[in-house]
Order: sequence, then structure tokens, then C-alpha cells
Amino acid sequence: MKISILAILFNFSLISADAHEKFQQPPDTLSLDNSIRHGRLPNGFTYFIKSIPSPQSKLFLRLYNKSGSNQEDNDQFNVAHAVEHLAFKATQNFPSGIRNSNHMDKLGMEMYDLTAFSGPRATVFHFDAPQNNMEALKVGMLFFKDIATGLKLNEKDINNVRGELRQEFLMKEGNDINKISAVNQMYSKIFPCNEDWFNFIKYNGNFSSEALKRFYKDWYRPDLMAISIVGNIDNPGEMERLVKETFSNLKPPKTIRKKFKCDSAYFSCPHQFYVVQQQKDTSKFLEDSAAKIHLIYRNPSRGNPNTKQGIVELLKFQFLVDIVGKRFYHTTNKYQSFDVQISDLSKHNGLPRAMEVIVNMEKKREKQILRETIEVLNQLQKYGVSDLEWLSYREKQIVSIEQRNEENVSYWIDEISKYYIDEESLPSGKNEYVKNMWESLSLAEINQFISDFLIKTPEDIGIIAPSFHNALFWDEKEVRFIIEDEFKKFVKPYKQPEKPVSLMTAKGVEKLKEKGYLKTGIGESGIREVVLKNGVKVVLKPYKPASRTAQSKIKIHGYSLRGANSFSKESYFSAINAAAIVRNSGVNSLDKFELNRFLDTTSLRSGTGYVIPYVKGQESGIKGLAAIEDMETMLQLIYSYFTKPNKNVLAFKDWKTKEYKAYINPTYSLITTDFENKIGEITGDPFGKESTSGTKQFMSVAKTDFDLSYNLYHKIFGNASDFIFLISGDFEINQVLPLVQKYLGNLPDVDRSKKVLFKATEAKPISQGASYYLFPSQGNYKVENISYGTRFIENAIDSNDWREQLKVEALGEILRQKLWSLRFEKGYALYDVKAAGIYNEHLNRYEIISYLDCEPKDFIMIRKELKEIYTELKSGLFSNKELKESLARMYSFYKLQRAKEPKISSQRLYEHFRYGQPLVNPVEVEHYVQSLKVADIVEVANKYCKEENFYEFVMSDKKIDKAN
Repeated sequence: MKISILAILFNFSLISADAHEKFQQPPDTLSLDNSIRHGRLPNGFTYFIKSIPSPQSKLFLRLYNKSGSNQEDNDQFNVAHAVEHLAFKATQNFPSGIRNSNHMDKLGMEMYDLTAFSGPRATVFHFDAPQNNMEALKVGMLFFKDIATGLKLNEKDINNVRGELRQEFLMKEGNDINKISAVNQMYSKIFPCNEDWFNFIKYNGNFSSEALKRFYKDWYRPDLMAISIVGNIDNPGEMERLVKETFSNLKPPKTIRKKFKCDSAYFSCPHQFYVVQQQKDTSKFLEDSAAKIHLIYRNPSRGNPNTKQGIVELLKFQFLVDIVGKRFYHTTNKYQSFDVQISDLSKHNGLPRAMEVIVNMEKKREKQILRETIEVLNQLQKYGVSDLEWLSYREKQIVSIEQRNEENVSYWIDEISKYYIDEESLPSGKNEYVKNMWESLSLAEINQFISDFLIKTPEDIGIIAPSFHNALFWDEKEVRFIIEDEFKKFVKPYKQPEKPVSLMTAKGVEKLKEKGYLKTGIGESGIREVVLKNGVKVVLKPYKPASRTAQSKIKIHGYSLRGANSFSKESYFSAINAAAIVRNSGVNSLDKFELNRFLDTTSLRSGTGYVIPYVKGQESGIKGLAAIEDMETMLQLIYSYFTKPNKNVLAFKDWKTKEYKAYINPTYSLITTDFENKIGEITGDPFGKESTSGTKQFMSVAKTDFDLSYNLYHKIFGNASDFIFLISGDFEINQVLPLVQKYLGNLPDVDRSKKVLFKATEAKPISQGASYYLFPSQGNYKVENISYGTRFIENAIDSNDWREQLKVEALGEILRQKLWSLRFEKGYALYDVKAAGIYNEHLNRYEIISYLDCEPKDFIMIRKELKEIYTELKSGLFSNKELKESLARMYSFYKLQRAKEPKISSQRLYEHFRYGQPLVNPVEVEHYVQSLKVADIVEVANKYCKEENFYEFVMSDKKIDKAN
């Protein structure tokens, strides 16, 4: 039962209400930013209109419905999510669905311009209309009006949506259904409105149409809805008139159901303790043996978040969550430590405001780990934070506020959403207001808040453990005694870990002298090229980036054609994992934790910049990104990875442990990754075999030898003359060249005689006479549906034909659009589809790719549908208008402005020097993409989509009939 009887008695009722209810604001409530035109119609519908002065390509419409899964009754499992999907099915004005309507064909909109999201507190619909397109604007408003009152909710659509929801669940959670079920079961016991996802598949297939329609009737109503319109709006008054004209006639229900106050119900509940056993999955060969304890600290609101005091309380709580996370980050920054996650549940899960501490407890260390966890919290409660910690954090918040771009539409969309859904303040000059509040908060206030908050210990505790784990037998009294006992103990004040003063010693830097050139000048590409005396080739391409964020940034990519395939088959995995092992160990006698502390105050810190060595099958190298002022630090780190990698057995064991944890708790779709890796293996693509994730990677750990990995690492990175370094970004050549000579010029070149010359890899032939490959799941899971992929594979005649490559890419875009029609027009139970047309540089071949997950019952028909789509593409059964709509994403990628984005510029430089791809004028590329016609696509479809080039791949644990 989703909502407890106690909670229902506390808060559940039906009331009659006046639909003309006005906003009631407490005296100190902050008024809404006066640059936003807003109001509330007599029927309760709210609107926000925000004009951005800078030019925009789109007008961003959002419809907020302030109800989600929190308002579901016990017979309405997941129906809030189902209604979100049904908004894209039959409606009053779009009987075949908004994405299938004739209106959409002529609006010039991409599929991802219409999206939606459903959560516990709200459901949000997106409609991003082309700028200055009044017809698109009116269609968007009409669509939103239909969502409010005109969904048809017919049986066919409801049944189709059941399949979509099932596929979405399996795609996101199919790796480990039992684990996600256990977590949701625990949350459902602690939080009154949270859904229990145990037996999701069963419940999803069984909710009644009547229950769904009742939810729609109860909760889709004007007093719970708002529209926001953000963009370059010439006439906000006219926009307001259009909103009123469209939404004023929405009728509120005669009887309005009162929203269940989930937060109040939670905060009024007694403290809770629950232990949940995670069910054993017999399909797995490996299961997580650790238990998890969730310590939840409630934070009942000490003030309306739309008041001055409410903002202060939010800032204090934000600091608390962040500083607790930072303390645990430092405490666990050692090899073979335990894992801790900290979060504000209201931000990440739509739950009531609370701080959650999740601790991973390894077997036989459970109580010790729990005590170490509480010790950190005890230390923080008793001593608070230091003046240095507080000032450093506050300064970062102020800098972050000052860097916010108020001409960015995303900023205003997010702020309006928080204002309406979460009731957070949005006063005029909010950034300056919040900045002043940070500056006015004192260390004494902060430490008092921390002390008061943590002294109460966690109100709610949840434990999730696998079968036969000791934690399953813990009782509440025992756990709370450990926590309280630890808080009684004396604990020393916190000592911040020391930061290394330098990456390299002054003596080490002084020893490095600038090396001269063997050759320098302008190469055939028109770019400055230098060959240093140690044989290292350097390519320098300065340019002015288009975006402000990329200014003063510099990228380095050094690569060698000596990869894991350069060594014996037995050595392959030791080579492929060598760079990851070194990254986990550190350099120059600094372990990775010390190294991170040193980099934390530079632009090379995590999330901002990086230096990453890598080893692949056909190639090895190192990539870096930093601000120009940190250029020397970046080069020192590159030099150190080449010359002074740490060799640490404990770090190696820690790497193996992390690989194990990453596999049993993947943050990606393990099923999809394994499927793609298997296809790569079948099609002879070496890059398909060397994914750094998936079952293949996990299995490689056991085949990796510690000493051999380091031996091979030195062979790869000890031959400087193998390497070409591509340096691009916002810099002056004379500014960086001396540093390049000093650090890259001193890289070791141990054995030039074994320099590897580039030779294009020849594709291994696919098994003759076989074009249909059926195989079972490849990893630690059972496949509940069918993963189905197809490829047309044909060798390229001219590897430099960039126009042919763009035509094949365009073919992939049309194919992607056609695949989506299987869901939105044909009604198949699909959630996500993928398609692409690519030139595979590694193997000098073209590939036209499709991929989807489907229900076993739909497989035969989908297989037939896909073959019909390929026939349509070869027959040209689509118009130039359809082509333009399908290529919208491609147009945006090849815009002239994007050519100077660091990632794209660096990638094209790499493709030129690595594979000999021509450096084409971006203007010419943009014009060619815009000139593509149906005839161009038909030409390449017939050239490459031949039956003899066609391969099908099916991964399933069920017996299926391919039914030719």
C-alpha cells in the first residue's frame, strides 16, 4: 500500500473549492522578478512570460502540471507516468498524436523539441518552437490546452503506453531489477507517497483504464497548471493576450480534490527503521555482497522558501549537504576505502527535504564502517567547519553566481520551474540577492546550524542487504545504540588533508631544457608543424573559439599508433588496462588522491579540465584540457605520465575492486553496451572489442597482470618519436612553443627502431553465408525483451570523399526518423531507438546502423517493418521537406559557429592527421549539408543498402522465431 493509513487520516480528503482562488502571500514573501510578465487566470491557470534580449533560435514553452506520482491512489501505480506518455497519443485537436499531425510536418521542428518528464511532484511538457514562427507557437499552445483537458485516453493508446513504459523500465533498470525494487521498497516504507516498484512489470500491465482516467480527471486541472514562455519575445503583451485567449476557457472541476501533503505527512511520522532483503537473482553469476545503510536526516522547512528567511535556511542546508559530502570525500580518499554518497533528497528524487547518507558496508566490516561514518558526522557536529573551509566555500558560491548568464534561456526556465513547482523565491536581481545573503552569513551562524542539525542523529534508517547478510538481522535498538554511542566519544578536530606544493620538484623542472627542432614550418594542411629533436611531432592550431566558455582554453591530444594490438594476444588485456591502472596510481610519487588535491585549485580539476592517458587496440595516447594559465601544469602532468608513473600494488588492487563495483552497480545500460560490443566482435571492428565498460571489460580484469601492464606501458609511452601531439585552442604559438620544447621535447625515446608506421586496419571478413546472428545475453543479467540491431557494411572506395560521408550520415538521420515512426505512428511498444550512417575510419568502411529493444511478441513484425523502411529509403518515398525536417539535428551540428568549438575543432584535426581526412572549409561543409536532396539520399541508399551487405543481430534469452 503506497500511502499509510496514518498518513491518510492525517491528510486525505475531498473538498469543494473556489476555482477563482488568488495567491495569498505572507508579509515577507519576495515578489516575483518584475521582468517576468505573469498572472493567474480566473480558472486558476498561471502563466509566466520572460523575454530574453539576445537572439534565440527557438521559443521555449513549458507546461507545468503540479501533480505527479505523489498523488496516485493505491490502484494507480505509475499512471502519472502513463498520462505523460498519453499526451503524445490521441488528443482533441491532434487525433493521431501531436508528433504525427499535419501541423508538425510544416513547423520545422525536431522530434526532441517535444518531450516530457514525470516525477513525484510534477509533470512537465516541453515544446520548443522555432523563433518568429507564430503558427508553431499556436500549435504549441493548442497542444498544451489539449493536455489540460483534451486527452482521448482510448484503450488502444493506453495499451500501447503500457508497452512503452515496460520498455523504458527495462532499458533503464533491466541490468538489475531486484536491486532497484529493493531500494524503492525501502523508500516506500519510509516516505508516505513513494511508490513500491516490486513487481513493476505485473502492476504496469494491470492498472485499470478507469483508474488512469480518474487520475487525469482529478489532477489535470487549471489551478494546478502553468505555462512558461521564454525566448526573444518582441511583444510580451501580445503573448499574454494569446495565453489568455487559449487557456481562459479551461473549466475547473466543480469538486476539487485536495492534494495530499506528502512532505507534511512524512515530517509528522514517527522515526522509522526498515530492513529490506534484496531478492537473489538466479540469472546472475555475480551479485553485490555488500549491504547499504541509508541514514536520513529530516529537514522540516523552517520557513517558506519564498521568503527571506526561507532562502537563508536553504543556503545553510545546501552548505551542510555539500560540506558533509566533502568531509566524506576526504575521509574515504584512500585505497580500498568504503563508499559513501550524500544527497539532498528533495533535489535528486523529488522526496521531502532531507539529507541522506548512504554507506556501502562490505561483509565482515559492517559495524566498523558504520562507526567510521558516524565519527565523521560527530566530528563535524562538535567542531563545525574552520574559517578557511567556510570562506573558501562561500567564495566559490559567489564566483558561481557571478558567472551565471542571465541571457541564457536555461537559467530562466529552471528558475521559473523552481518558483512554480518548488515554491522557491525568484525576486528581481535574485543572483545579487543570494550573493549578498552568502556574504552576510557568518561562520558562527553556519556552525550553529550544523551543530543543531547533526546532534539529533538520523530520524530514519533503512538497510538493504542481500540474502544471509549479517545486516538483515540488525534491529533498530542496536543500530541507534551504535550511532548514539559514537556521538558520545571524544573525537579530534578535523584536519584538512595537505595539498602538495608542486607537481614536480624545482630541481626536476630546472633540469629540463628547451629542445630544438629537427624540422619546423607550415605543413600541407596550412597548419604549423614542428618535429622536435626527440622525434615528437607537434601540430599547433590556434583559433578564437565561438563560445565564451571556450575562450583562453587549450586542448592537447597526443597519440601513437602503438596500441594493445602491437603486442601478443596473451598481453592484450594487460596492455589495454595499463593506462587506467596508472591513472589510479598517480605520478611523481603523488598518489591519485594527492594529485587530485593539487589539481583542485587549477583548471585541471575534475569537471573542468583533465589529463588522461589511454591505451586502445590500434592506438595509445594522452588527452588534456586546461585554461591557458595552467598550460605549464598540464604539460608537467603529461611529462610525468610518460616518465614517472607510480607503481603501487595497493592501487592496483583498488583498481580491480573499482572495476568489480562498476560492473555490479553500472551507471550505464550494461545490456546495450554488451550488445554493441558483441556486434563489434562479429563485424571485425577492433574498436568494438575494447570498450572500457561492459562484461568484456570486467572479464579483462582477471586477465590483467600487474607487472606486465607496467612493462607494456613503458614500451608504449617510452617511445616519444611514435607520438604526434595536436595542440589547438585560444593561444599564441610563441606563448606555448617554449613550454612544448621544454616538456614534450624531453620525453624519452627509448627505441626508435621499433617505431610503428600507420597502416589502415583491414576489416576482418564477416562469416561467409551468415547474415543473421542470434545470441543469448552476454553478461550478468537476463534479457527480458529482445535487443535487435541491423547493419549494412560496405568498404569505402575513397576515404577522402567527405561529401559521400555526409550523404551517408544524412541517410542515417532519415533512418532514425523512420524508426521513430514505429513508435509514434505504428504504435509499437518501443521506448528508444537509434540509427546512424557512419564512415568507420578505423576500417575504412561505411556502416548504416539501427538498434532498438522490443517486445518478443512484436519482433517478427518490427523486423518486417524495418526491411520495408529500407525499401522506402531506396525508392525515395519521402519528400525534400521530410528530408529537411529529418536533417535538422545534422544542420545544427555543421553550423559554421560550431566549427570553432574546442571539441569539434580538436576532433577534426585528429581525423585529418590520424586518418588523412581532408580539412574542408566549414563554410563549404555547411552549404553542402544544406544542399542535400532526396536524390542524394536515394543514391547512397541504393549504393550501400544491398542485401549482400545486410546483417542482423538479435540478443535474447527467449526462444524466438525469425520468420523470414
